[in-house]
Amino acid sequence: MAYNTQVTALSSTGVSPTVGLDPVSKTTSISLTATPSVGDLVIQATLWVPGSAGTPAWFALSSTHITSSSAGDGIFLSVLTPIAGLRLSSSAWTSGTATLQSLQAVSA
Repeated sequence: MAYNTQVTALSSTGVSPTVGLDPVSKTTSISLTATPSVGDLVIQATLWVPGSAGTPAWFALSSTHITSSSAGDGIFLSVLTPIAGLRLSSSAWTSGTATLQSLQAVSA
């Protein structure tokens, strides 16, 4: 079994570059770390597959407020349905970098 690991980061307000995932994989593990950081973050996902009709519709998987005292704690999620992409979004970010990492088991 092969594994697909993708990483993206955000260090200001706005959205991070998109992480493209295998839209067939049934399980995606997601970790978020932010050090040293202060701000609000939303982990967003999409079911839209590049090359298909239309444009991505993003929805929130999780949101958090990170302070200097909680920055090292991190978040871990397991999504048990197929998703095609991930990104970070922030409308209030004052310092630091947030890193989103995904891991999928890809069947051959």
